[in-house]
Amino acid sequence: MSFLYPQWQIDFFTNHSTINETFFLVAGESFLAFNEFMQMIIEIGLLGFLLVIFVNLFLLSLRGEKLYPYKLTILAILISSISTYTFHVNLIIYVYLSSLLFLVNSVEIKTLKLKAKSFYNKILNAFLILTYIVLVFTVFMECRNIAKWLELEKSSEISAKNESLFKEFENLHTKLNYNSKFLLAYGTFLINTNENEKIKKGIKLIEESQKKYISFQSLDMLSLAYLKIENYKKSIFYTQKLKHLVPSKFGTRLRLIKLLKAAQFHCEAVKEAKYLLSMPVKIPSIEVDEIKRHTEDILKEYNDI
Repeated sequence: MSFLYPQWQIDFFTNHSTINETFFLVAGESFLAFNEFMQMIIEIGLLGFLLVIFVNLFLLSLRGEKLYPYKLTILAILISSISTYTFHVNLIIYVYLSSLLFLVNSVEIKTLKLKAKSFYNKILNAFLILTYIVLVFTVFMECRNIAKWLELEKSSEISAKNESLFKEFENLHTKLNYNSKFLLAYGTFLINTNENEKIKKGIKLIEESQKKYISFQSLDMLSLAYLKIENYKKSIFYTQKLKHLVPSKFGTRLRLIKLLKAAQFHCEAVKEAKYLLSMPVKIPSIEVDEIKRHTEDILKEYNDI
């Protein structure tokens, strides 16, 4: 969902030129729709969603006093899914699936003999125990790697040009190359070295992270990184996405105006400048006033104010 929801928001503000002021001001950096059922419909389609609901309803309809704890656990998770992100938490997913498996285990299979049922139960229990062990080991190893990564991030804030830090980041990359947030952190570190080859590698890493994780920081870094290597077209592309992700930010729009001006897209620069001056202000500040004055100066250069 950390990819889908930000992209939906970007698409919404890209495709709607006239926006309700409340939507415009309230829209911020969000990663979740806070409704798992809506996400399921989008990701697996209506038929897939109905199948999931059918399986849950069937298992919840089973009778037996010993089943109540599992049924109540599933119900609590499903009800919470209406307004939160239960299926984005690994532990909750494990509890939910375990409860479902226990209910499945209680289904009477008439074709099985008593010995076969006992064997079936043992297999299921062994599977749950093995899954738990693998989960605990995986989480332990990931926590170790993440702790090392956070330690490196603190060091990289002090010195972005430390070669030993680069080697340690590269070593961690082999273990956390699936983690989009790590790719963003490593890419940011490389971009801050201000060395062309490392900037290009940093861009590649952050663009890879975009497949699963779109954030204000990732778009911001790509916008700045492409500007550093003087690729105005790409810098403008990511700044526009940034503008649509959080439309009420004046600083982002001023950066876009400057980029358009530098790339000699004068009509677009004037259009963006006029829009900025007409924007509603979410929180009045000296910084916003300064941005507006700067924008007015740019328009004066175009003799358009």
